[in-house]
Formats: sequence, C-alpha cells, structure tokens
Amino acid sequence: MPEGGEKALALSLRGVGHYAALIRALDRNGLRDALLDAISRIPFLGICLGLQALYQMSEEAPDLLGLNIFPGRVRGLTGNVKLPHMGWNQVQARNGSRLLKGINRAAYFYFAHSYAAQPQPPSDAHSEVQATCEYGSEFIAVAERKNIFAVQ
Repeated sequence: MPEGGEKALALSLRGVGHYAALIRALDRNGLRDALLDAISRIPFLGICLGLQALYQMSEEAPDLLGLNIFPGRVRGLTGNVKLPHMGWNQVQARNGSRLLKGINRAAYFYFAHSYAAQPQPPSDAHSEVQATCEYGSEFIAVAERKNIFAVQ
C-alpha cells in the first residue's frame, strides 16, 4: 500500500481506459494485494474501469485475471448500436440499492464506455447487481456488496 494508504477511510478506483493497462499497472507496481486488502476493510467506490476491474476477467484483455471480487466477465457491448456508448440513459434499479436511495427512478445517468460487466443468471442470492441499463444489450450499471460500491 502506498505510504499512508493503510490509514485511508475510503478508497476510489476510477478511470477510463484499457482494462489491460490498469491490471498490468496494479501487478507491475505490486498493488493488487494491497488494493484487495483495502477493499476488504474500507468503503470502496469503483467508477467505470474501476467497476470492470472488480470482475473475474474482461474480453478486452482475456489473458489477464481481474480483481475477481465479483463473478462474471466484462464483454464488449453488442447490438446494432454506435460505440462507444456515450450519452444519457435510464437504469433499471433493483430494490435495496444504497447508492440509488433517494434518486428518482426516472433519473438519467451519463455513460461513456464500449465494455461492460454482464449480469449473471439470478442464481446467486447475494448478487452484486443493483441496477442495469440497456444499450444494445443489458449491462450492469450499479453493483454493490457490503462495503463495495461500483458504477459503470
């Protein structure tokens, strides 16, 4: 953990870029274990690429293991849509989202991405998926589990 990082009260991992660049930078700098330790202890917010890194792997860099906190994979957006997805869309929230609490269900959110985590079949009673969005296909817009929060 970088100096002072062990005293952090919360952590945010955000970014727009290539999945491989982020994962390789974490590994090259010996930060994967420190990041996983911090995520297990303190409030964490992943934004865009920060959400995608929480999953097992990404089609954008299939040879690299993600942080593997959530099951599933990140895939390229599909369908007859313009890429990257850049624009305002509504999400389909599930009951219980702490991030979306108090936000009007008709609210719009801005997206800028070509890859997204795909929802798994609802067999997991502890699913992290709290909201999805449609753009060519369904993707995870908000994920939450315990102290971990993430948005696409």
